[in-house]
Amino acid sequence: MNITKRFIVFAGIAAITLSCALGAAPEKTTEPKAPASVTVQKGELKIERNGAKVTLTWTLPPGEWKSLEILRNDKPVRKGAPRVKAVRFSPAKYVDEVPDAGTQYWYWLKLGGVDGKGVNIGPVEAK
Repeated sequence: MNITKRFIVFAGIAAITLSCALGAAPEKTTEPKAPASVTVQKGELKIERNGAKVTLTWTLPPGEWKSLEILRNDKPVRKGAPRVKAVRFSPAKYVDEVPDAGTQYWYWLKLGGVDGKGVNIGPVEAK
């Protein structure tokens, strides 16, 4: 086969492959369902809700931690979730009052390690 025919065959295959890739249906994206508690590396975050009051309790995973923050968002996505409070390690409990009792909220614990590495526990839905 000469070079022109090879080029035409190759271009045809490339065009078919590209059109199949572009014409494929996009993947469906759904927001993840958050459980009432999440366990990560032997750490755990539990949540109980009564109207606008949300009680968080936790067990920290093994490690040397220097900071602990509570984050809250109205969707199960951590990106953009504002910090509710920087808390002490003990007692392992915090009561949050949400701004809107009719809105669904998700929480995370953000742990900062003395080694500079962090761990996030969540999302946990406040049902």
